[in-house]
Amino acid sequence: MTDTPHIAEAPDATRTLSLSRRFAVPVERLYAAWTWQHEGQMQGLETFLDLKFTALDDGTSELRLTHTMLPNPEMAEGHTEGWQSAFECLDAFLAD
Repeated sequence: MTDTPHIAEAPDATRTLSLSRRFAVPVERLYAAWTWQHEGQMQGLETFLDLKFTALDDGTSELRLTHTMLPNPEMAEGHTEGWQSAFECLDAFLAD
């Protein structure tokens, strides 16, 4: 289950993107899958990514992602699509 993505504009005109998704695996497996080596694609641009991995009572887990300091609406929208796609790929990876 994925929450509806939310984009908020900060007083300095940067954007914050928040979204979450529930995965049908224990939190340890979710965290291990998320932390495999990845390469950055935003060279020279500094943003902040906050991830919260939560174990739920039914044996599933939730990953809550908040990406701040996105400099413009286009980048915020692009990252919305990108992070949702990443969640889909992560879900497919964990289903194996």
